[in-house]
Amino acid sequence: MKRREKWRLPFRLASGIIGGVNAIPPMPTAPAKPLVYLETSFISYLTAPVSSDEAVARRQAATHKWWEEERPKCDVFISDVVVEESKQGNRDRAKARLDVLERIRVVLESDESRALTQVLLAAHALPPNSSTDAAHISIAAVHHADIVLTWNCRHIANPVTLPLTAVTLNNSGYRCPALATPMQLLEARNERPHS
Repeated sequence: MKRREKWRLPFRLASGIIGGVNAIPPMPTAPAKPLVYLETSFISYLTAPVSSDEAVARRQAATHKWWEEERPKCDVFISDVVVEESKQGNRDRAKARLDVLERIRVVLESDESRALTQVLLAAHALPPNSSTDAAHISIAAVHHADIVLTWNCRHIANPVTLPLTAVTLNNSGYRCPALATPMQLLEARNERPHS
């Protein structure tokens, strides 16, 4: 397999995990790196002290593994919404989050993404009280992200609501990014055939 073909197979697999309508976005032409939007919950898991809760600790471990092994293979970005959310809460934890964010490209919420957020909410793709979650998806779609990496499985990486999110984005002229957790992407990577 050529280098690009080796990349395409696992990315298609990772996108297909989520299921739903148009869950596999078209491949970017160049560069061969997927464009990944890092949602706030990913940053929180990355920077938090190791939890005594076994399930949370597993998610933290998967987050660190993705960050160390997969991030160099991707182009990552965040939004000013992620920055604002990361400032909230405990001062030391907020500082840890902001320290990581300093090294990541930031895009700004725009009139276009705000309008798309309202479309997602009006279509009931996300609950009315989840405008910030809808904003993350909208910003990622407007900026042509291939993947939104998140631990928010209630509103963002939710396989039940994904079909409506994807249809709403598509009907608005946008491609739905794959909405996935680090664990899902790592599992997809481990399932790909070896060459």
